Amino acid sequence: MQSVSEDFTSSSASEIRKIIAKFEIDWDRNGVFTDETGYTTVIEVERQISEKEGGVQLGLCDVVLANETDRFTPPPTNP
Repeated sequence: MQSVSEDFTSSSASEIRKIIAKFEIDWDRNGVFTDETGYTTVIEVERQISEKEGGVQLGLCDVVLANETDRFTPPPTNP
């Protein structure tokens, strides 16, 4: 049996539950992710579960990032 914290138990049973999202990027594909949640302006998630096909899940996510500091702009390439 899996145990969870008391906060999780009370939050999941609450009438009002807040959706929380976290956005992480593995910039150099080494398995270490950087939390970029602070730069997100929009996170939209759509998920479908098809029980007829054995519980197959399909998920799509759209993320809009604030780039005022050019954090997500690639560096210029040298000719």
